[in-house]
Amino acid sequence: MLFRCLVCVFILALTASPVLGEERLREALQAALEARYEETGVPGGAILVQRGDDAAIELVAGVRNAKTKTPVEPGDLWHIGSCTKAMTAVLWAVQAEQNVVAPEETLGELFPGRLEDMADGVAAVSVRDLLGHRAGLKEPGTVWFIARVFDERPVDVQRAELVAAQLAKPREPEPETFRYSNLNYILVGAALELRTGETWEALMRAHVFAPLGMERAGFGVPQGDQPVGHGAGLFRAQVPEDQSPEADNPVVFGPAGTVHLSLEDWLAFTRVFRGRGDGFLAPEALDWLTRVH
Repeated sequence: MLFRCLVCVFILALTASPVLGEERLREALQAALEARYEETGVPGGAILVQRGDDAAIELVAGVRNAKTKTPVEPGDLWHIGSCTKAMTAVLWAVQAEQNVVAPEETLGELFPGRLEDMADGVAAVSVRDLLGHRAGLKEPGTVWFIARVFDERPVDVQRAELVAAQLAKPREPEPETFRYSNLNYILVGAALELRTGETWEALMRAHVFAPLGMERAGFGVPQGDQPVGHGAGLFRAQVPEDQSPEADNPVVFGPAGTVHLSLEDWLAFTRVFRGRGDGFLAPEALDWLTRVH
């Protein structure tokens, strides 16, 4: 489930000071990681650091699973939850550069077949409003969320159904107010599916994972002997989840939070924003992605 599926701890790729030698850097980072590990009580975690063009340094602490006690290893796969949203935003920018979509399209333009059923003001909501969490759309309820965990219909069918239901609902009061929203990003994914005839997952593999060299990135709970999410048990015990689909967000949530990857994959993704994108996106697209709403 959304509130318990996230991996124990995930520390983003960092830029380290060039002053420290590599051995001292390793020691300092390992000490910091283990201190954080002890402070939070999470089962395990990892950190990846790169300085300039140097080889990345990956350090780990703790265990993949509080029950099996298997140690975390470099190269492990981590479920990154809502960090997926950044990838969905980048996918939209890529598709805009390829003239599949336009950066500032509105919901009325993206879902013309639903236009007559949209609530007041919904048709004018732009992709920038969605990505900036200022669309004012109502989130689907808990009952819907739980039902989707067991929904076996094709994922694009589920997303299309969600579009129809949520765009017909009145917007929240003061809709331009910042409200963090999973629905916004699901709508962006659904719009890409409608426009291209491909699922968001297929588009992500073809236009983000593959060109950036994210070789081990995928969707859902990592399988095999990998770090698992944990929930709180009695006396603050860490209770590991299983690796079934029910341990993750429903697949319909994909654009908002179902990616897993290695830290090397995550470092590869940060290429989009390091050094003005390393040519992956044009400067204008990067400006559009990072502009304050």
